[in-house]
Amino acid sequence: MKISLVVAVYKNTKALNLIFEALESQSNKNFECIVAEDDCDPEMKTCVDNAKEKYSFSITHVKQKADDGFRKCQILNQAIILASGEFLVFIDGDCIPHKHFIRTYYNKADKERVFFGRRVMLGEKLTKKLYSNLNISLLSKFRLLFSDSTHTKYLFKLPFVGNASKTGIWGCNWGVAKSILVNLNGFDEDYILPGIGEDTDIEWRLKAQGIAFVSVRYEAIVFHLHHTVHYGSSEVNINVELMNKKKAAGKHFCENGIVKY
Repeated sequence: MKISLVVAVYKNTKALNLIFEALESQSNKNFECIVAEDDCDPEMKTCVDNAKEKYSFSITHVKQKADDGFRKCQILNQAIILASGEFLVFIDGDCIPHKHFIRTYYNKADKERVFFGRRVMLGEKLTKKLYSNLNISLLSKFRLLFSDSTHTKYLFKLPFVGNASKTGIWGCNWGVAKSILVNLNGFDEDYILPGIGEDTDIEWRLKAQGIAFVSVRYEAIVFHLHHTVHYGSSEVNINVELMNKKKAAGKHFCENGIVKY
């Protein structure tokens, strides 16, 4: 089953270059990369164009017509449309995949379940080194354990631990069959503020369809680059209120998604 890896990006080309380096080193090569840009930055276009010439894996770039606020759900839907893989994996543009990341999802992928992982939180000092050197060898277990990074328990591949976890998806590391998302009409584009729309909302809609969730938090590993928080609780609360209204109305098939109703 071919994997389409969707990388949601905004502005940060240095982080994307690190992701490209990590993808070139993947132990499983049966994937394509779709860069889903919630912007139309010329620097990002140059970055992707250069990567297409440099790396061996397939790269597709989809972008907005304008930088018009938070439209992540919209650009993710465009990525779904373009994806040629039967199984979609989503990461954020500040998350570097472990060399066995694609292999994990490839081995797990099926058309009936959702898989979700977590992230190692890189410290500020290590993140600065990565941006300076663009060298993913800095992400060795030894360096990470003695760095300023946190959540390092997710460094260890423990495939039999935590698979019964009730904790659900985060937008930075999860995977699902394309057919399942299409049947839900993709992401709900009514969410135009950060948080909720790209993970929590899609989670409740998937569960409403009876889709089973499986944790791969000790198998599918990503390294999250350090940065300040980009949004606050007020924005999240607005989205939670919107989601609760949709839940009350039972709208697990969104009306403003891949197809507009």
